[in-house]
Amino acid sequence: MKQFADLKTLLPILESSDLKLRQHQIDGIETVIKWINGGHGGIMADEMGLGKTCQAVITLALKAKVNPSAQFLIICPLSVIEHWENEIIRFGCGLLNLFVYKGYKEAREDLRSEFSSKTWNYFRMDEYYFDFPIEIVIIDEAHSVKSQTSQLHQMIRHQKANFHLLLTGTPIQNDILEFYSLLSLSDNKSFRESDSARDRFLRLPRKELEKKLKDATEKYVLRRLKSEVCKELPSSEEVILLHSLTNFQKQLYNAVLVSNHG
Repeated sequence: MKQFADLKTLLPILESSDLKLRQHQIDGIETVIKWINGGHGGIMADEMGLGKTCQAVITLALKAKVNPSAQFLIICPLSVIEHWENEIIRFGCGLLNLFVYKGYKEAREDLRSEFSSKTWNYFRMDEYYFDFPIEIVIIDEAHSVKSQTSQLHQMIRHQKANFHLLLTGTPIQNDILEFYSLLSLSDNKSFRESDSARDRFLRLPRKELEKKLKDATEKYVLRRLKSEVCKELPSSEEVILLHSLTNFQKQLYNAVLVSNHG
C-alpha cells in the first residue's frame, strides 16, 4: 500500500479555496515524502515566509488520505499554536481531525482522552500521557531540541513515533554537536544517540567528517531562500520600536519587584 496519496488529488481542493501552491512548496512536500519513503525523517529549513507550515500540513493530509487512522503529533511553542490551527484548517483539505492540547492543568486533565496537537511547554509536563503510536511527529522551532541532553529532546526520543520532521530556520550554525542532535532525531539508525556513537562521529578525520556532514546535509536538510525561489517576495525587515512603560505598567513592575524582595 502506498504511504501517501498523490499530491495531484489535493490540488483541486486547495484551488477551490483559492489556495495555489508555489513550485518550491510542491518540491518541499515531495522531498518530505521521499524522506519518509526512504525510512527516515528530515530537517525542513526554508527561510521564514516560504511556507514550511503549509508544506508540513499538506504532507500530513496526504498521509491521512491513505491511512485515515494515522495519528500525528505537532509540538510547537505557544506563540505559534494559533498559526498551526489556521494552517491545518486551510491546507488540511478536511482530512485532518484537529485537536489542540493546551490550557491550565485542570483543563488539560479534561482533554487527555483525546490527543493530536499540542505545545512543547505542556509536552514537558504531560509527556507520559502521550503513549499512543504516532506516525509522524513535527517539531516546530526545532532549535529547541539541538541538545541531546535537553528534556524536550529526550522526551521526544522516547515517544512511539515512526518519523520526525523538524522545522527550523537555523539548522546549521557553528556547532556540529547541535547538528548531530537534529540528525539523530531525523534518522536514529544512522546517527545513534549514544555517547560513543556521537564521539566517534565527531572525532573522524577532518576530510572524512566534512564529507559526512556534506552528505548528511544533502540527504536530510532542505534549505531554500526567498532570493532563490521567490524573488518577487520582499525581503524580511526587522523594525525595532522603542517605547516607555505606561504608569500602570510601572506600578505593576514595581509591585512585582517589591513582592520578590519581600
